[in-house]
Amino acid sequence: MPVVRFPLMFVARNLWCGKKVHPFTVARFGAFVVGPLSRKYLCAVDDLYADLNGGKRLGRQEMFVLTLLGSRYCLLVRDIERDEVVGAAFYYFNARDLKDGTVHEGFIGLREAVRNAGLGMFIRRHALENFALSGLSGVSSRVSVNNLPSLKGNEKLGFVPVETYFDASMGEERHYLICDFHKNHRLSGETKRTFHQ
Repeated sequence: MPVVRFPLMFVARNLWCGKKVHPFTVARFGAFVVGPLSRKYLCAVDDLYADLNGGKRLGRQEMFVLTLLGSRYCLLVRDIERDEVVGAAFYYFNARDLKDGTVHEGFIGLREAVRNAGLGMFIRRHALENFALSGLSGVSSRVSVNNLPSLKGNEKLGFVPVETYFDASMGEERHYLICDFHKNHRLSGETKRTFHQ
């Protein structure tokens, strides 16, 4: 019988830290509603993830954390008229985030039909403001060095590379980036005032 690993440290870290994070608020972007994941849409989000990742589904540990704290870790994008999940953004705490006071941007995905209209930037900015209001110092991300469109999008949001490393599993160099809320002039005025009080 194969041994099934269930990374307890990931689960424990994210259950503990998730209690300190505010649930996402609801916002509108044209025909879409952007807001916190509820259990009703958990399977649809897993299907979206699989569709955008060659059939690979979320792991048991991610599903467990999202089942309990999805409203704090997953930003859901729904087409209002069709009540269809068309995008999602997942966040989690890695070991480095605990040290840096940040949360990690693990996945941003949109169905092809809704791309290139500003929705991706909108959901990322919405998430950044939520995490700033939760008292975190920033958001971390990883991007391949040769992924210039993604690097430009990160730069527009205030992400800065703080480390470059070779990822053996991907066979390429990657940047570890941080959007530092103390230095980020791209947050809304209200978020800045609340964060800096």
